[in-house]
Amino acid sequence: MDGGVKSSYDIIYDNAAQLVTFFVGCLFLLNLYKVKRNDLFFIAAGILFYLFFSFFRSYRGDTFYGDLIVPTIIAIILIVKWTEFTVFDRSLYLVVFYVFLLVTVYRVFTEIPVPEGQSIWNPSNKLSDIWINTNTIGSSLMTLALIITGFASSFVKWYMRLLSLPALILAGATIWVCQSKAALYALVIFVILEILPKKIFRNTHLSFWMYAAVSVLALPISYFAAMSDKVHLFTGREEIWRKFYETLGEKTGQIFVGMKPFFFHIGNQILGNHNTYHALVNHYRLIGFALSIILLLSFLWLLVRKCELTNGQLTFLWAFLAIMCQSFMEETLTTISWVPIVFLMLAVATHQYKTTR
Repeated sequence: MDGGVKSSYDIIYDNAAQLVTFFVGCLFLLNLYKVKRNDLFFIAAGILFYLFFSFFRSYRGDTFYGDLIVPTIIAIILIVKWTEFTVFDRSLYLVVFYVFLLVTVYRVFTEIPVPEGQSIWNPSNKLSDIWINTNTIGSSLMTLALIITGFASSFVKWYMRLLSLPALILAGATIWVCQSKAALYALVIFVILEILPKKIFRNTHLSFWMYAAVSVLALPISYFAAMSDKVHLFTGREEIWRKFYETLGEKTGQIFVGMKPFFFHIGNQILGNHNTYHALVNHYRLIGFALSIILLLSFLWLLVRKCELTNGQLTFLWAFLAIMCQSFMEETLTTISWVPIVFLMLAVATHQYKTTR
């Protein structure tokens, strides 16, 4: 990659918060005339959320854009909810996301460094970065496979829904090669949920309670894993989490109001939380974490309480639930460059397409 292209990429990446916030704000204002009564609750919650935490900004060492993460997420969800996706739109998205997936798969298999005499499939390969962090590549592949499967499931024709199979196989194989365990675990969870009979969940609140369980147990599970010397399920993140909880407990005010950004030093590396739920606590403390979970579950309850969920809706719900599981090991749900694409999946679950048979 030449210096000019890399420089342009760096400019976009370094200003991701400003760009995402600006464009989301513009789209929100353009679509505000479509607001419904239930939407006003979430709009008011987003405004109050920002006003409350901006008051403690200097104490927490956060930024204007950091305080806007949750309001931005709310705006994205409402924008997508207000937008109608026609058959043509969904077909176009399938083509575009498949192109992105195929390009990523091609680059991994042609550019990944493999030791001489070793198989590219060997899980013990010690991989350096390819063109970006391998966990980021894994997350990209996982996200593309999930969103392709979601849109494919929204079609009436059975052969359109089969378009998800190549995406899942390609993404799974490539994630294995680049050794992104968090993404692989999430993809496996998604596939298991997706193959379960949808009639189990169509007219019940079971999907809501599954979300509630993950949300409520997120911190207890990470705390138990961090403090246990025997639990090693989270690809080595437990050491980072233990330091996080030790830092969090140093001052009572940090637990309820906020603390400075958390960093974990190991050798020459400086790592972040490597856990979305810790990142939420880091940004907004337990108060903000609890409010975020309440908003998420309120949105889901309004979605599932009365309607007969379609195939596409359930697939997108499983996709976002899988990302919530992956977020035990990555900061996918709180990293502004990821926020639009991952919350798109939750938001599209509000749209019903008649594919229930």
